Amino acid sequence: MRCPLSIGAFLALVMLSALAGTAPVTAQSTANPGAILLEPAPPPSGYVARRAADQLEVRSRYVYVRTNLLAGESAPLGAERVVLNFFDDTSVVAVRDRFEKVTDGLNWYGHVDGKPKSSVVISVSKGAVAANARFDGKLFQIRLAALSVHRSIEIDPTRFPRENCDQAPAPDSANPAAPEGETPSPIPSASTTTETSIDVLVVYTHAAASGAKEP
Repeated sequence: MRCPLSIGAFLALVMLSALAGTAPVTAQSTANPGAILLEPAPPPSGYVARRAADQLEVRSRYVYVRTNLLAGESAPLGAERVVLNFFDDTSVVAVRDRFEKVTDGLNWYGHVDGKPKSSVVISVSKGAVAANARFDGKLFQIRLAALSVHRSIEIDPTRFPRENCDQAPAPDSANPAAPEGETPSPIPSASTTTETSIDVLVVYTHAAASGAKEP
């Protein structure tokens, strides 16, 4: 015959079950990936992006950059981690590797968490921010648009102009390439060229001239 649980025992089991179910969630919520660096901003009035830059861009949006999060009284050596939320579907955690104070600003160097071949460089000068982040074969940038408004940009690296190093050099006009099957004519050497006269200036003194006349 089973004995019914008392009210106290029943409440104790309920509390234990609740604690067991919420403990992992609490631990996960206390993890701090870093402060979010970018905030949405309205387009600055009259601003037009450079045409050359548009050809390289995949997409962009206007943002405010919270530069105070990169360094301040709470982090004199630079923030250890910041969230680079370039777009709603592209947000990564940048981890600091090196930090330096410079005139009127700072330089923050790091990498994307979990991506060893990544790199992040953030430079701030008089409130203007320039940043590059490379990871997963992609390139993201932050550039000043106007006043305090910046642009978060995704760049397509394959659109960068490249020099065609495999292209053969153009034939020399003085010695053009011979048709196929024929031997090219040799470049004239110094012995076959026309005679050349060279003017030479000799400077001497009267004492040197008198010495040259003596037997």
